Amino acid sequence: MSLCCAGLVLASCTENPAETQTMFNFSADTYQLTDEGDLTVTVTATKAVTEAVDIRFTASGTAEEGTDYTVSADHFAFSAGETEASITLSSVSVNKEDLDLTLTLSDPGVEGYALGAVSSAKITVPAKETVYYTFTTTDLNLSSEMIVTLNLVTRSAENAYSAPREFHIPFIITSDAIAGTDYEVIDDATEFVFPEGSNSASITIASKMSAIPDPAPELTVSIDVENIPAEYKDYFAPGVNSEFSVKFGVLTFNDLVGRWTYSGFPILDDPEADRATLEMITLDAGDDLNDLPHDNTSDDVIEFREENGGIAMVTSLSGDLKNYFMDCEISDITATTYEWYFYDPARPLNAVSATLSAVNYNFSATSVQEQSASVFFAVTSGSDGRQLHVFVRDYQPTDFFQGTYAYGDHLVWDMYKEFGYWDLYFVFNEVNE
Repeated sequence: MSLCCAGLVLASCTENPAETQTMFNFSADTYQLTDEGDLTVTVTATKAVTEAVDIRFTASGTAEEGTDYTVSADHFAFSAGETEASITLSSVSVNKEDLDLTLTLSDPGVEGYALGAVSSAKITVPAKETVYYTFTTTDLNLSSEMIVTLNLVTRSAENAYSAPREFHIPFIITSDAIAGTDYEVIDDATEFVFPEGSNSASITIASKMSAIPDPAPELTVSIDVENIPAEYKDYFAPGVNSEFSVKFGVLTFNDLVGRWTYSGFPILDDPEADRATLEMITLDAGDDLNDLPHDNTSDDVIEFREENGGIAMVTSLSGDLKNYFMDCEISDITATTYEWYFYDPARPLNAVSATLSAVNYNFSATSVQEQSASVFFAVTSGSDGRQLHVFVRDYQPTDFFQGTYAYGDHLVWDMYKEFGYWDLYFVFNEVNE
């Protein structure tokens, strides 16, 4: 009898360590580290810790820290009162084979704290899929400036690919034109810079030629493979369009042919336009820039086409543009260089001046003076297609700029007109049908 009781007493006094100690476990025993984002690995405590505790760990496997991944800390830091702590791993590898990594928790070495059943976790690092670089277009005519876009794609993701971190891919330009004299790369760019999460990057090339020799020079942009940073050099391979080629040329009527839909009025829409200078000049005369003819929509369309042996402009306009433009014939098309004073005059556009047989010279909703006028047109190309730039200098202010026009018996107006101060600048997007 006494032995039995003793046994019962012994059993009741035996304590389960898991009930008295705080146990630390990984929240999962398997993880995967990919290029799609950082990996968070969490360790949990069975009870809130009563003091700050650092749970260290060791790493083993075929994945190497610094080469294949980086880690935010070498321990899991618990503050008093917490039940979990995390570290972050980031993939920096371009591994072509699957890798693995095992994290193993080290004993806390503090009384009352111990490791639980899940004290190690395996992380797989899948082989990276080859990323192909390809230019959006490969053969174009450079008349003023052009946006050159490089895309990153994979066989499985196509345009869904996104850069896991910022990539810098250097490029080379080969040309029989002279850099700095015949053309320039805007901002002196030497690399395509892909922001994290993006799959495209662009540079802008501007022609500085006012006259094009015969034959016209060509320019080719290609990737400087030898100087792609070593840490991800093997990540990339040439895609379908591995080079980008353009031929220098002046703008011609053929560049204008087609339909164009209204996009914007830069002096009011574009923060880079020097609106402050224009306001300084006009406010003394009491003019308000908001009276300018900017009330237009994407439903406003102009079209250039060959018609009855000549060249015609056909309009479909309902906004302020209808107060100037109308169906007319086009003549006297002449290649020129255009600089708009309020929008980076150091970068002139290759353009054409053309005579429109009929416009409302007053550019007014209430007053009509139909006559011929000269207008400037320029075309630029970018990743979103071609844009038409229209500059109207030939008009008599009626609904806007009235005070400036009248000031000093037209003295101020006439003084600055030839510099383009009063030019009305409209942008249109090409309609692809």
